[in-house]
Amino acid sequence: MHRRALRNRLIVIAALIGAAANAQAAQSRREVTKQFDRTVRLNPGQTLVVDHSQGNIDVRAEPGHEARIHASIHVSAGSDEAAEQFAAKIAIEVSERATGAEVRTTYPRATGHSNVSFAVDYTIVVPDSAVLDVRNRFGSVTVAGMKTKGSIVTAHGRLSVRDFGGGRLENAFGPIEAVDLAGDVEVTNANGPVSLANLKGGAAVTDRFGDVTVRGVRGTLSIVTSNGAVEVGDALTNVSVRNSFGPIKLHEIGRDVTAIDSNGTIDARALHGSAELNTTFGAVNAADVGGRLTITASNSRVSVATAAGAVHVKTTFAPVELRDIGTDAVVEATNSTVTLERIRGTATSSTSFGKTTARNVGGVLRVAAQNGDVAIADAGGAVYVKTTFGSVQAERVGGQLTVDNSTGGIRGSAIKGAVDAKTTFGPVWISDAGGRIDVRNNSGAVDVALAPGRTCAEVSLTTSFAPIRVAVPERIGFTVTARTSFGRVTSDLPITMSGVVNATTLSGSIGGGGCPMTLTNSNGDIVLARR
Repeated sequence: MHRRALRNRLIVIAALIGAAANAQAAQSRREVTKQFDRTVRLNPGQTLVVDHSQGNIDVRAEPGHEARIHASIHVSAGSDEAAEQFAAKIAIEVSERATGAEVRTTYPRATGHSNVSFAVDYTIVVPDSAVLDVRNRFGSVTVAGMKTKGSIVTAHGRLSVRDFGGGRLENAFGPIEAVDLAGDVEVTNANGPVSLANLKGGAAVTDRFGDVTVRGVRGTLSIVTSNGAVEVGDALTNVSVRNSFGPIKLHEIGRDVTAIDSNGTIDARALHGSAELNTTFGAVNAADVGGRLTITASNSRVSVATAAGAVHVKTTFAPVELRDIGTDAVVEATNSTVTLERIRGTATSSTSFGKTTARNVGGVLRVAAQNGDVAIADAGGAVYVKTTFGSVQAERVGGQLTVDNSTGGIRGSAIKGAVDAKTTFGPVWISDAGGRIDVRNNSGAVDVALAPGRTCAEVSLTTSFAPIRVAVPERIGFTVTARTSFGRVTSDLPITMSGVVNATTLSGSIGGGGCPMTLTNSNGDIVLARR
């Protein structure tokens, strides 16, 4: 116990000694500051080149022809003599040439100066009609008021630009911020965010490991980045974004959009042109799209609300929801549920291992599904469904209903057009169909209730190993042929017989005859009932 206490005391004493030594070393360091000033003339269009490292650069523009260069030299060392000696060896060279002027900072070799800290900060005033070319390392750069295009390249510091003519902006390991740019700009960054606002021209942005935000751009915008979020708003022309491992957010885009992502979500709204959105392992949400919309995704949920143009969606292993589509809609999915609502044009959907729901489709509806139920309501045109191992339910269909099913039931009601239904190992129930009815089943019951007041249209029902039941309204005439085996044929309606009559066969007329009705069964009963 005593040894542990002694050890703890020794640790505390050592820490106190180290802290005291650090404080003494900090107090013993000496600092030297020197100033440098130089003025050169720059005519319109001439270039000021600044080649610098280890310090900040602050440039502002004003009318005139003079460039005023001010440098503040800071050196810290263990003694006044060491600091003075190192500061004296820092050279600031200003050279004038036919194309303009150059400012260059040169530092002495590090040999013998390992305990020295130093930096040179520039404040430069240049004519607003000059061209700026800045190269810096390990320091921030601030530029304001330049009317012409220029080039600013820095690293390990902040790059901030305002009221700039455009040109080239480059940084690494630090942010880039640019506001109020008059012309096109090329922006390159790495390991730092990019923020652009109020661009009268266009922009080409390249970045990685940093967020990119652009608001208010009038020209074409192109962004290529990775491992960071992208947000673009209030863009008047075309926008192209490519990203990975980060989300993309787009809003208020004036023309066409292309967004390609991987392992990231895409949120797009208020797109006035066409849009192509591609991603993997991330959701896609689109709303208020003015033109054609194409979405290609993988392992991604897709949601579209309010699109004026046609919509085409392709995805896997995630649900698809389309609502308020102005024209046609196409969905290609696997292992996905599909929901279609308020589609004014035609709609085509294919999926597997997921339910398909379609409501308020104005045009022709086509559904292909595997191992999933299909539910349809309020379809304005014809409906075509092909599925397996799932049920089909359709109600209030304005045109023809065609269903090809396998190992699943079929239920249809309020069908204005013809009904063509085929299935196996599932019941078929049809109510209030206004046109021809053709049902072919195998090992499943068939139950049909004819619509009152329907016009003459053929009815043909076939099944096996299950009953057939037909409910017939009054005042509708049918010429009936019913035949079964290992079952009975019965009628609750008055029928005028013709031909051979026995328990398994019936031929005759209901209500004066007219429309043909053929009922064929094997190993099941047939019942004609009064509706």
